[in-house]
Amino acid sequence: MRINLRKQLKGNPSDASLINKLAIVELGLHKDYEAFRFFKKAAKVKPGVQSLNNLAWFYLYNPEAGYDANKAIDLLQDTLELNPKSEFPYCLLGEAYLKANKPIEAKEILEKAIVLKSDFVTLNNLGVAFYKLGLIEEASERLLLAHKAQKDKIESLLPYFNYGICQAELFNKANANKVAEYLLQCEEAPKSDLYGPEIAQIYYVTENYQEVNNLYSSPHYALSIEDYSLYLYSLIQVNKGIEAEALVNAYVHELEKSIVEAQNSNDDDWGGAPNRIYCIQAYLLEQKQIKELYNRIKKGYHPPLNYKPYIEEHCYLYGCIEHKHPEYIG
Repeated sequence: MRINLRKQLKGNPSDASLINKLAIVELGLHKDYEAFRFFKKAAKVKPGVQSLNNLAWFYLYNPEAGYDANKAIDLLQDTLELNPKSEFPYCLLGEAYLKANKPIEAKEILEKAIVLKSDFVTLNNLGVAFYKLGLIEEASERLLLAHKAQKDKIESLLPYFNYGICQAELFNKANANKVAEYLLQCEEAPKSDLYGPEIAQIYYVTENYQEVNNLYSSPHYALSIEDYSLYLYSLIQVNKGIEAEALVNAYVHELEKSIVEAQNSNDDDWGGAPNRIYCIQAYLLEQKQIKELYNRIKKGYHPPLNYKPYIEEHCYLYGCIEHKHPEYIG
């Protein structure tokens, strides 16, 4: 297909539809640089709904374009001036606004997108916009609708997880705990995208500290420093100070082993002396952070949950072969 399209393009170098098709084929072959070149060419040849939208999608999603949400926003604003009859530019712009941390604009555009197509992706992202605006009740309503919109075919559990956090923050503890229980039953499901320590965040907000400890204690999970803050606090809340102390000591000991290993290694093993020195300094800093954090928690510090709701992503490429999207007509 790629060779045939290139031949056709030689005879029709200004055919934006052909250029778009070739860009998508190149993208499917992981030729991101070539795909980017053709998406830009299509937008230059014919700056219409399809070409502008698809170039915006590439800017938002692809590292070749730098995951540039602001550039995507500019292109999509131009796209909406053409009054598209499809939901794609509206949904994509809402997602871009969220990633650029512009929830007011995201809410406004996603409410328009919902009129065109009310699916779980758009409902979830509208819920995220409400959440970022501090409107937790409104967010909870949309997130539950997003989960229910999937009916018997669950494509993503992220909207329900976002909903569980909202319920916990609204002090609907019993309902939030039910959500967590359901998610744990689905943890191994292919579409889960969640794991124990994340689900533990719901229990942390509902103050079900024993369940938090049960989930964090599993040896299967690699924990972040934020995970440790929640875990240590939860241990102390159920009078397990000895276990908390042992957890910190084990953490510090593992970091010490990594420091000694780095100090006794050749620079080449670390990609050069600067990288080796950087890693040693990072390990030392992490040791200091965990010790200071634990001392603060022992003195009564309650680590907050810095929750960032999940944004659902979707393919909004006109003419996408993989997802069988038609080209834009209009």
